[in-house]
Amino acid sequence: MQITRPHAAMFASPGMGHIIPVIELGKRLAGTHGFQVTIFVLEADAASAQSQFLNSPGCDVTLIDIIGLPSPDISGLVDPSAFFAIKLLTMMRKTIPTLRSKIEEMQHKPTALIVDLFGLDALRLGEEFNMLTYVFMTTNARFLAVALYFPTLEKDVEDEHIIKKKPLAIPGCEPVRFEDTLETLLDRTDQIYQVFVPFGLVFPTADGIIVNTWDDMEPKTLKSLRDPNLLGRIARVPLYPIEAMQITRPHAAMFSSPGMGHIIPVIELGKRLAGSHGFQVTIFVLEADAASAQSQFLNSPGCDATPIDIIGLPSPDISGLVDPSAYFAIKLLTMMRETIPTLRSKIKEMQHKPTALIVDLIGLDALRLGEEFNMLTYVFMTSNARFLAVALYFPTLEKDVEDEHIIKKKPLVIPGCEPVRFEDTLETFLDPTDQIYQEFVPLV
Repeated sequence: MQITRPHAAMFASPGMGHIIPVIELGKRLAGTHGFQVTIFVLEADAASAQSQFLNSPGCDVTLIDIIGLPSPDISGLVDPSAFFAIKLLTMMRKTIPTLRSKIEEMQHKPTALIVDLFGLDALRLGEEFNMLTYVFMTTNARFLAVALYFPTLEKDVEDEHIIKKKPLAIPGCEPVRFEDTLETLLDRTDQIYQVFVPFGLVFPTADGIIVNTWDDMEPKTLKSLRDPNLLGRIARVPLYPIEAMQITRPHAAMFSSPGMGHIIPVIELGKRLAGSHGFQVTIFVLEADAASAQSQFLNSPGCDATPIDIIGLPSPDISGLVDPSAYFAIKLLTMMRETIPTLRSKIKEMQHKPTALIVDLIGLDALRLGEEFNMLTYVFMTSNARFLAVALYFPTLEKDVEDEHIIKKKPLVIPGCEPVRFEDTLETFLDPTDQIYQEFVPLV
């Protein structure tokens, strides 16, 4: 499962105002949402505030990987008197080939690329490496609103603000007073204006914009940025305030068959998904008698199910559906099938719907709920790969090959695996006329 973790690459501009927010976002993605996170930073002098911060205990980057990229020599590219922001932008642009090489060398390629304002030119790597791309606005929604809106202004409206010093009206937001306008936006003949103002047109080319704010902090501005009749018509991509990201945790629903051989592996998998991969996990189990081993285990300290939610579903009455002398596995399968309507109702009631459904062998009939609730579906084989190989291969056998194994008791040859001796074959597979064969062999 390790290789299936979403992997975010983050490209951070130099300077504490960028490094700290990027690292904190990376830690949240890793710790809360289960991402693998790689942050690329331009190397700085060991005595710099950036280097001292990255090497300090307070930085605490144990959950993420930080990779230093050599700072390029831009002395022949930028006038020494140029704004620091121009120098910074040039450094970030010249570092993109190195960033490309580092990503190319990665065994587990990133699935997403996150850049800040100075790294917008790196967004083109998204298409090259099939990554989703996001712009991280490390300031706030107010700055984002101005940055998005300014490139769309008619000249006369811009002159009203810059020359006549009138407030700048932004759709759905508080007007911007002249004295609050950044120097960057005051002179359209200046290099810094010509370089940075068009950046507002680049934001909508990403797959989303992450903003260092939350709804209670800037409700009016965020509402405008989301409204297609206001600034949303300019932004055009999903907006993710940092606080709101909490509700995007992947949520796995797990449907476990009764019995310790199923319950224990399912709970351990659930704990790993929650603890190591940041999932919200809900495990549905059929309720059992309080004196049963299952109930005692679930209520014991050894179970330690604190990172997950366990929901009991009433065990259905199957007395009129299954012969009392039937195999226990048949009874179990019938119970799981009869519980699916209850499982459906429980999922339907959930405010935060699961994004994935995981079932064991006895719960395969519940896979149909995946399409109904738009969930990815997974089968968890609680035994081993050997059993899975037999279960997958057996239904494909020609009758004469099956007879060679079942009647003549010859080893069953499975492609690429050790042959299965007759004496090791489960009773389930021995009689094609038996109900247990007819139920379980076609399941896979």
